[in-house]
Amino acid sequence: MYSFYNFKILADLQEELDSLKMQSETISKNKVHPSMKSAIEKLFKKIIDISRANGLEISQEDESFVAQYKKATIGVNIIRDGFSLKLSVNNMEVDEIRAIVSASKYISPQVNVKPDELENDILNIQKEIQDIKGLLSSYENLNIIFVNKNSQTFRTPEELIKQYFG
Repeated sequence: MYSFYNFKILADLQEELDSLKMQSETISKNKVHPSMKSAIEKLFKKIIDISRANGLEISQEDESFVAQYKKATIGVNIIRDGFSLKLSVNNMEVDEIRAIVSASKYISPQVNVKPDELENDILNIQKEIQDIKGLLSSYENLNIIFVNKNSQTFRTPEELIKQYFG
């Protein structure tokens, strides 16, 4: 059994969800992805600088470098289309560092619905809308952080460098 009331709410919510998804994709492509790549590039350059400052010899290519002291090496490669760094010591992978968007919580008001066959669909779309609005809120207050394979989070490049090279 369906109510016209819930049917209209479902249609309105679906339209809002579609609009939010398009908005999210556009912002992600035009703002977030470039910011994530920039954060990885800055981290890459900071690791080169600290390696040089510590007397290591640097051999650099476009998206990778090797820092060497005697026969020991540290390798750093930008991977995954510029969103991650791979760290290795003596050609053995040590870790992978990814740039991610620091999430922010978003709570939106829920529409009250009548109990019928559409109720669960409406509640699911409301949850999805809330999740996308939270993502968009994160995009507005963009804060790029770093995370490694063990899900350890680093708020700044300096924090990460101190952990790995400190």
